[in-house]
Amino acid sequence: MSTLAQVLQERATAAAKRALALAARHGGEGGLTREVEIEESLEDLDRYSALLDRITRHAGDFGPYSSGRHSFLADLVERDRQADERLDLAGAERRDIGFANALGSAIPISLLSAISEYARGGRPLLERISAPMPDGVGNQLRPLTVTAAVTAGAIAEGSAIGASDLAVTNGTALTITMVGARTRASRVLFQRTPSAAFDAVVLGELAAATDAECDRLALTGTGTGAEPRGLLNVAGTNAITIATATTGQDLLTKIAAGVTQSSAGSKQPADLTVMHSRRAAWFGSRADTMLLPSLPRGVLTTDLVVDDNLATNLGGGTNEDRVIVLRSRDVGWYETPLMVAVLEQTPSTAPGQVDIAVFRMVAGDFGRRPTSISVLSGAGLAVVAS
Repeated sequence: MSTLAQVLQERATAAAKRALALAARHGGEGGLTREVEIEESLEDLDRYSALLDRITRHAGDFGPYSSGRHSFLADLVERDRQADERLDLAGAERRDIGFANALGSAIPISLLSAISEYARGGRPLLERISAPMPDGVGNQLRPLTVTAAVTAGAIAEGSAIGASDLAVTNGTALTITMVGARTRASRVLFQRTPSAAFDAVVLGELAAATDAECDRLALTGTGTGAEPRGLLNVAGTNAITIATATTGQDLLTKIAAGVTQSSAGSKQPADLTVMHSRRAAWFGSRADTMLLPSLPRGVLTTDLVVDDNLATNLGGGTNEDRVIVLRSRDVGWYETPLMVAVLEQTPSTAPGQVDIAVFRMVAGDFGRRPTSISVLSGAGLAVVAS
């Protein structure tokens, strides 16, 4: 809990104690002066409590778990009355996910920001394109697709408005799949590890692994097995070859071609260029008189997304990366919040261990308008800054 939150909590507690002491001391017979003092104390309590609520809510502070005295994971495992009360107080959304001894719960955000996790690529692309998973869609998502559009035109005075037929159909069914990570921990840790430090380590690592894998799937998912089809494996995208690249202008010219083709395919400007950090570094190091002196945050009409989940072992020499230009409104990635499940081990296998899993449900929709996606490839994307 932040210092400001602690001060507000202390003042709210003091105001409550003062109001109770005044009421007990005078028994309701202290006259107008004492009633005014009690009312002022109650107003102080309301004011400090409201401020505390705003501060903690803004900071992602989740009551009993932000204090460090209790473990969110331990409460999910133990499930005694006090644990249930703390989970309710934290507002942890709990969902039965359909297998024995498991509980799905939305993870308090405050527990995911207190650790320096293993080096991973994060989710730069998904931060720009992800949307909440619609409710009540079963195990498949079917976005609507307009197959015949209405037309508009100028209307002469006294004339009727022209009519045209609109046709809407269900798009390609998108299979909703689960992406997650699981680890096994000793029950001793749940019993003997105080505070939320254990939560931060375990949940932080599992969440980071899940987020990076979701981002990778959005980029390079194969569309086979459980994997959704990612941007680089969508059929019908605009293929642009960059055979050689020695200056920043070489790459910029090809990105401009990608912007042109993606914008033409969507009839709206492309707004994202996605590249690996090594390509962004090379691009910036090759800036010449036709470019800015350093790599800008945007490229031409697009925002730049630097994403290290892009593969760097592509092409004939297994040493190329890719650059993607797209219009973000023409692609879709739907996902649920991160959930956590704890699974008790049976006595015959591992009575002293508990399995912990973090997961989310996802569906990728990158083929709805492939002509708004341009992919740059070729030997020119094998060179790196040195």
